[in-house]
Amino acid sequence: MKYLSFGYTFNNSLLGPNISKLRVFLTFQNLITITKYSGFDPEVSLYGRSGSSEKNIAPGIDYGTYPQSRDFIIGLNITF
Repeated sequence: MKYLSFGYTFNNSLLGPNISKLRVFLTFQNLITITKYSGFDPEVSLYGRSGSSEKNIAPGIDYGTYPQSRDFIIGLNITF
């Protein structure tokens, strides 16, 4: 699961007179990878990334490189 996001926009009747819109959200990146691959991450490789000019001579083999980071993002959007 690469991206998962949850959000909630509050009703205008719950907000104060100076706030016209309020939204809270939570986003996860690289939350879970389900595979039979025995390494850390089947998407990384020591020899370049997708879209780069370097050619990946061993796709799917990570050679012990670090896996992609797992990110948890909390956000708040306020419109006055």
